[in-house]
Amino acid sequence: MKILLLLSLFSFGDQILAQTLYGTFDFIVVGAGSAGSIIATRLSENSSVTVLVIEAGTNLDQKFQDVPLAAVQQQRDPTFDWMYTSVAQPDSCLGMTDQSCAYPRGKGLGGSSQINAMMYVRGNKADYDQWAAEGCTGWDYDSLLPYFKRNEGYKASGQPGKINASFHGTTGPMTTEFPKFRTDYSPAFVEGAKSLQMNEVDYNSINQIGVSYLLANTHYGRREDTGQEYLSELAWSRSNFYISLNSHVTKINFNGKTVTGVLFKRGTTIYKALITKELILCAGAINTPQILMHSGIGPSETLQAKGIPVLKDLPVGKFMDDHPAFFGPTYTTNSSTRSINYYEAYLDILGWSITGSTQLAIPYAIEGVFFNRTSNSSLPNGMPDYELMFTPASMATDRGTDQYKNMRITDELFNLVYGPLLNMNNDTISTLVMVLHPKSIGNVTIRDKNPFSKPIIYPNQFSDPADLDTMLEALRSAQRILTSEPFKKYDPKPYYLNIPGCSQYTFDSDDHWKCCFKYFASTMHHMVGTCRMGPATDPTAVVGPDLRVHGIYRLIVCDSSAMRDVNSGHTAAPVMAMAEKLSDMVKARYGL
Repeated sequence: MKILLLLSLFSFGDQILAQTLYGTFDFIVVGAGSAGSIIATRLSENSSVTVLVIEAGTNLDQKFQDVPLAAVQQQRDPTFDWMYTSVAQPDSCLGMTDQSCAYPRGKGLGGSSQINAMMYVRGNKADYDQWAAEGCTGWDYDSLLPYFKRNEGYKASGQPGKINASFHGTTGPMTTEFPKFRTDYSPAFVEGAKSLQMNEVDYNSINQIGVSYLLANTHYGRREDTGQEYLSELAWSRSNFYISLNSHVTKINFNGKTVTGVLFKRGTTIYKALITKELILCAGAINTPQILMHSGIGPSETLQAKGIPVLKDLPVGKFMDDHPAFFGPTYTTNSSTRSINYYEAYLDILGWSITGSTQLAIPYAIEGVFFNRTSNSSLPNGMPDYELMFTPASMATDRGTDQYKNMRITDELFNLVYGPLLNMNNDTISTLVMVLHPKSIGNVTIRDKNPFSKPIIYPNQFSDPADLDTMLEALRSAQRILTSEPFKKYDPKPYYLNIPGCSQYTFDSDDHWKCCFKYFASTMHHMVGTCRMGPATDPTAVVGPDLRVHGIYRLIVCDSSAMRDVNSGHTAAPVMAMAEKLSDMVKARYGL
């Protein structure tokens, strides 16, 4: 296809800049992340249509991109991470620099699927059935299950684990497996939960409550992301597929309320790309609302305050739902050779590259997961209130090189609270405790009318104290498992978190832990709902069940921002399934 180079004028801030016509395409996909890579690949399967992907990042490999244990190292690199942070928080992030939590978001082919923890956790059947019951027709679990399966390529290439084969795909682009390496502690976690009358389950099947080894998006111990498995493997060589990297979308163009194309900046040039069918935003829960608001779609009071003409008044960015998570409790054991040792792990990089079955194959150092309900749960039957993620490690296992810095914990607090662990030879074991259905809702908005300014992210975590109660019950559950009979041979001892701001409380009291949560809990990076799905009559909705923006023509949103509520799991799996489903919906609409 020829790329036309025509000049016109574009007003950006107080400047008038020349803009160049990049070309005309049937579909333009903004963002080559977890959803965009899939949609562009599926739509370009039909050679009669042209597809352009506009991606702000690049296609360079990171040093340890494919190493699951090194997942945390993929963050804090501005080449691959947008490096977002929240504004100061009154009820959370108190132990972080400027009381501001980190909000990593992936940039480049694969988006956040190239920097996430690779945990394949779909959520609960009731999550999606509830979406449908609230007006999102076609998004019930039974309608979405075929798309989960189409995306997944389960392989029995790792350690054994509980699998209900009827719920899993085996031929999809994104491989899932139980990691090939396990420490001695992970069987104790699974057996410990079972000793407390919990079942071992396939948490991606119909029964989620219980314990399991982690199922991950890895293959032979290596990360898989949508950029590799869809775009690079399937779409890249197609003559009807186009991609513009290092390209920042600044604005959507309209004729009335019909989308005509987008403006984007690459290098020093402003380009205009036109569409004949649909513009599909897949820029994620933070960037998609940014693009919409800078284009005049959003809360009218916000747009007017920033000097942006209002095209459509919609609650863009208003309902940011997210999972708060806390790294704890932590225990030391009587062993020094069974938990993760980062130094030894990286010495065996050659062994990992050959077999994929060393410590480096453990995604984000997580080996097991556990789902349960609280004692006073009001959720539908079978839907969990919290998740535990078991790790044979602690906040200090990496010797203070990455984890705490990624979370923005201050040096002073890390050294005071976790520093003593650096001088111990004992193994450590911990869990991450996560609230699955928080009552506290945050928001994201624009800082000013400059499309290159970073957004204002206000998580609002723990503004509803009920979330502290749920997290506390989750932590107590973790304590019971980590001190259960299967762990007794390791003689686990609780590690005291010496946080000065919590010193007025007795260690291990309810008030002590709630104080700790406010200091060290953070996001699990599962932001959803900032362009919430729902019927046109729903005042909280931005897109309809067809994922088209209400009142706007030829504009689709498909990423985690469109999820109606945060699910009882993680967001990578449902976003990939949504992208597969949306691709079919668009193909059907245009007879492709």
